[in-house]
Amino acid sequence: MKRKFIMNKKAQGLSITSVVLAILAVVVIVILFFVITQGGFGKFNIFGGKVNVQDHVTSCQVACTTNSYFDYCEKIRTVVFDDKDEKKNITCDKLSKDFSKAGLATCGSITCTTPQPPAQPQQPAQQPGQDAETPPVPPLPPPSQ
Repeated sequence: MKRKFIMNKKAQGLSITSVVLAILAVVVIVILFFVITQGGFGKFNIFGGKVNVQDHVTSCQVACTTNSYFDYCEKIRTVVFDDKDEKKNITCDKLSKDFSKAGLATCGSITCTTPQPPAQPQQPAQQPGQDAETPPVPPLPPPSQ
């Protein structure tokens, strides 16, 4: 014989434990999403600067291999050499030449040139009796005949 249990429930309540667990689950999911999209826990180093020399050496080697002049010669990189938060703003070219302890060989396929300062426009010669602040007066045209 089958018994039917008929319960007269109008609503079922949630326990506080279930609500707290649901909130914690959402918080954990949000934190995991943030960590995954931001590149891991390395960005949350609370004990000082993260040593990143090897990361820059690798990216400089890629720039050399792909012959990327801008990335190798002109892009400024903030390199942290040790746990004391010693940072240097340098290019790959400077890293390979001046910081041999980093282990980056100079790039044979890219020749970096030192940037030349922009050329200054030449000032017209100052006429005698003329102040430096007074603009030069253009010469008068010859009289017509």
